[in-house]
Amino acid sequence: MCSSDLIFLDTDRPEDAAAVLARIPPAAATANVYLLLAEALSRTGQPAAAMGVLQRAGEPAIHSPAFRLAMASHLDTLGRHDEAEAQLGAVMAGPHEPSARLALAELCVARRDWARALQVLGEGVARFPDHPQLLARQDRKSTRLNSRHLVISYAVFCLKKK
Repeated sequence: MCSSDLIFLDTDRPEDAAAVLARIPPAAATANVYLLLAEALSRTGQPAAAMGVLQRAGEPAIHSPAFRLAMASHLDTLGRHDEAEAQLGAVMAGPHEPSARLALAELCVARRDWARALQVLGEGVARFPDHPQLLARQDRKSTRLNSRHLVISYAVFCLKKK
């Protein structure tokens, strides 16, 4: 694989990256090629095509944590939330659990399930107390939730005062 596909993705030229990656014969394609092609197609507004690429990847790619995380993201984009969570659940049982927890928390936030997002992050911090991304994300989500709670409380107070 040449580096032009990465250059195209890094310079916000996903159409060019997709064209380069699509020319790689399936026999020579690695899991990374499928992941990059799916990313390029997603950036061009083709989530269904990206999902199709991931579904063609086959063994052993489909069992890698990076692949499952990408698959979860694409499934969620397509509104297939339960399947996305199943992909993340498979990653949670291994060494990539922090990444899976971060992704699951983002899925919860996208669905406006704030309490579950905080729960997922809290459990992650309890299991991995030195993981900087989990700590930072939990703090940011908690702060947002508390500030929303304060705004809602103030609005209720004002309405009662009327």
